[in-house]
Amino acid sequence: MTQPHTLPSSPLTVATVQATPTPGDVAGNAVMAADLVRRAGEGGARVAVLPELFLCAYHPPVLAADPVGTDVAADPAGMVADPRLDPLRAAAREAGVTALV
Repeated sequence: MTQPHTLPSSPLTVATVQATPTPGDVAGNAVMAADLVRRAGEGGARVAVLPELFLCAYHPPVLAADPVGTDVAADPAGMVADPRLDPLRAAAREAGVTALV
């Protein structure tokens, strides 16, 4: 027998955000993403979704020239300890927004 689904008690607002990141500037793009996440939170969003490869600004020549510097990788436990992302982490925490980057 199937159990009835319970509807959420409040709506979930999701923001899809767009900006033009700088190729290869992971730290700068994380700061830009932090601002976007804050603004999404101010607009009532609880989730903010950024484009795929936003942090490194998908640009094959830059990625090929600096594969280590443009990489943001998780460790085997799935954690990303990269300090370049600290502004984004702080903004998400302060705004109460889950950021998908």
